[in-house]
Amino acid sequence: MNTTGEITLESPGDDVIEMDRMYFPNPWESSQWLALNPGLNRLFTWRFQGELRGFALFGVAPDDNVAHLFKIVVSPQYRGSSTGSIFWPLLTAHLVTKGVNSVFLEVGVDNSRAIRFYEKLGFKALRRVRGFYSDGGDAQTMTLTLKVEVL
Repeated sequence: MNTTGEITLESPGDDVIEMDRMYFPNPWESSQWLALNPGLNRLFTWRFQGELRGFALFGVAPDDNVAHLFKIVVSPQYRGSSTGSIFWPLLTAHLVTKGVNSVFLEVGVDNSRAIRFYEKLGFKALRRVRGFYSDGGDAQTMTLTLKVEVL
């Protein structure tokens, strides 16, 4: 039996929008979710037996090999239980099949838990961006080169 769940590429549903509102430090309005361009954005959900455990939203321009991680959220009851460490390789495997070889992101400099998580995944800090967020908060930009297995 598959206990890791299933990664699905989908449009944002009410459960994704609610998870963003409840658990992401800078949630989007519903209108922002509904305005996503499916040609430029990839929303991956992670479900186990129908239950949404997490999601990740990437921006990927056509013919580009770099993805911008806008959001990644894991439901609080699964945080700290290696769930994110299972979710991430499933995401990156899918991205690699689409020709993506690196990912970049911004994270609040005060979000030490997320920064530690990204560092554990192999992300490297690039620079601090002052006043990045609408509340005036600073962001840390980070990047990761994905490992492409050659057979």
